[in-house]
Amino acid sequence: MFKNRAVVRSKTQESPIFLGPILLHCNGKFRTYHAFFCHLYGLLADGVASTEVGLSDLLAGTDNEKALEKALKAAFPVSSHMYCILHVKKNVQDRLSCVGIPADKHRRLAALLFGSDSVARQRQRRCVC
Repeated sequence: MFKNRAVVRSKTQESPIFLGPILLHCNGKFRTYHAFFCHLYGLLADGVASTEVGLSDLLAGTDNEKALEKALKAAFPVSSHMYCILHVKKNVQDRLSCVGIPADKHRRLAALLFGSDSVARQRQRRCVC
């Protein structure tokens, strides 16, 4: 577990506690993810897991894997969701390569989107749950 200092809760102005990193890449199926998250939901609802975590306080971070997002939403319908900035950056670079954008343009665009004074970093600082 760790405190994600890039996220600030609007009610408490505290950074949330994250469970992770968790690697669930068994087979990439909704059914597999959903079974795990429903089990986890049961533990949290039953008070078996940490009492500091409330079911309405959950924030999930993913890499844009649709089956994983769908399973999280099904098991934890009131949870919040965010994307991992490293995965988003990789997805953008992969897409730019697929459409034939030259590598030098990748770097310039990546700096605009993900650099220290970029749109993504500004949004990350203001992220609230």
